[in-house]
Parts: sequence; structure tokens; C-alpha cells
Amino acid sequence: MKKLIILVRHGKHTDGFLNDVGIEQIRQTAKKLAALITEDQTIALFASPFQRTIMSAEIIAKVLGVKDIIPAELISDDNYDEDLIFEFVKSKEIEADIIILVTHGKHVYAFPQYFSCNEWGKTKKVDLIQTGDAVIIDCENKELMHLKST
Repeated sequence: MKKLIILVRHGKHTDGFLNDVGIEQIRQTAKKLAALITEDQTIALFASPFQRTIMSAEIIAKVLGVKDIIPAELISDDNYDEDLIFEFVKSKEIEADIIILVTHGKHVYAFPQYFSCNEWGKTKKVDLIQTGDAVIIDCENKELMHLKST
């Protein structure tokens, strides 16, 4: 099992593209994530195929030094299948200590609760997720952490 699964909600946008506020939200979230991740941990970065999530993932990749962003239709705004996402993040095919999914509000809010119920047998709630926020699923300590962009 991965050490951390991180779901990041894209930054604030206008007409599908990050605006200045959204860019700063994601930059702040990426800096906070960088403080939590050690140099020896490997990262797999996935993004929904929408422009606002791709732009958000590009900022995160730059701050964290991740070379590749992997497109993931599975976490697009048009799709939401908790079972498929659950199997995806538990997949042994993803060889990384940390999985980062840059996605949309409903995924970032609902999936951590689904994961905690199905993996740990206890539903853990998260606060309302604003644009640019992240939820960290700590698989080793069985905890959820809400990381606010501001």
C-alpha cells in the first residue's frame, strides 16, 4: 500500500483556465506538500484531462520536481466511480510511495471518506474542500488531513 494518497482540487478558474488566484492557491498547496515529502519518496502525479486540472498539476510538478504528469480520465469531472478509483490507487502497478491525483471537488471531498470506510472500516469525514485545497490520506497512520491552500 502507498504511504500517502493526495487528492488536490484544481485552483480557482475562469472559463476552464486557472486565473491568478487559482495559480497562487495551487502554488501554496504545492509548497505545503513539498514540506511533507522527503527526497527519497517517489511520486506518481495524475491529472484529470481538464485544462484547469492540467494547469494545476503542472504547477505541482514544477514545485515537487516531478517530471511526468499522467492523464487519468478516471478522475475527470465527468466520471465518478469510487470503486474504480479505489482499485486504481491500490494498484500494485503504480510504483510510487505517493500518489497525487489532481482532480475536482466531488472527488477530493467524497473519495477520502469512501477510502477510509473501505480500507480502514471507519468513515472519516473531511471539511468542505475549497479550490486549491488538498486531502492527504495517510495510509500508514490511517488518518485524513485537510490541507488548505490559504
